[in-house]
Amino acid sequence: MAPPAQLAPTYPITSPQGTALRPSSKARVAVLGAGGCLGGTIYGMLQRSSSLFPYGISQTRGSPRAVCATSKGTAKLASTLATSFVLAFAGEDKLRLTDMGDPASLAARFEGFDVLVMGARYKRERCKVDAGTYGKTSNDMALEPLLELDGVAASPQVNLVLAPDAIEPDDGSLFRRAAAAAPPGAHLVVLGVAGDAAAAAEEVEFLSSLPNAWTFIYPCATSLSSSASWSFLQGIAPLSATNIPFPDPPGSSISFPPASAALSKSSLAAFATACVHSLDLSASRIVSVAPAAEDEIALVDGRKSSDIWTTGQAEAYSAIAGIN
Repeated sequence: MAPPAQLAPTYPITSPQGTALRPSSKARVAVLGAGGCLGGTIYGMLQRSSSLFPYGISQTRGSPRAVCATSKGTAKLASTLATSFVLAFAGEDKLRLTDMGDPASLAARFEGFDVLVMGARYKRERCKVDAGTYGKTSNDMALEPLLELDGVAASPQVNLVLAPDAIEPDDGSLFRRAAAAAPPGAHLVVLGVAGDAAAAAEEVEFLSSLPNAWTFIYPCATSLSSSASWSFLQGIAPLSATNIPFPDPPGSSISFPPASAALSKSSLAAFATACVHSLDLSASRIVSVAPAAEDEIALVDGRKSSDIWTTGQAEAYSAIAGIN
């Protein structure tokens, strides 16, 4: 049955299987590390699509939720929303601070949510714990996970600096802790590090051990680019995506395509958002996404800005069309 005429401009998904399958059900979605540029952009796109009925994302009961460690993360998210999404903001009911080192705290923040978006690695910034949250003293420090997918490489030779604002390497422990804390039935959308096939294989192996269904997105790119002036009105570049076969037998190597060009974070964010809307949330899959062309040109969208979650969003859906 075709959607009502007044909804047609906002509904470019031909065969929705994700949250858009039953729009009235209103799935609750959370983003871990929304203080990062990539995480904040994904959050902004999910927030915009939650205001449009056909995409099936709840904008009540604390959804979409941004899970951060400190107010530093929420402040960074506020900056992304204000600059990239035309003065949008996330109210206090959408923000939750949690102890990233405590599985029980993570589980409490995820309870009741249907989709969790997270990175396999995080840029971790050392910050003071906010008074009245989970700290024990006024001098307690925490690592704010910023979903960036660059500047995240772990190295045993790095001497960890305990001063505020220090950036520390990530060994993937937060991703594993958070994924294991997901509520039963929740779908995990996990973004891997661009071009790191070895790490991606390890992350897929870990995800395969979990009871939850998941989508692992491998950015097949030499690097991830971003622009401080990007806005959802500018749009995204054309994308291409392919299913990556599961290792057979389990534990054998996975063949990821070689990276050849840079991919913008806004395009990757749009792809992750479209995955939430479009893909069957009861199934697991490995997906590779890459720029369709080296020249990333913002696309023109004839619809009103109030009817879209980003200009050129149809490009993300087109890339997903062949994914199962």
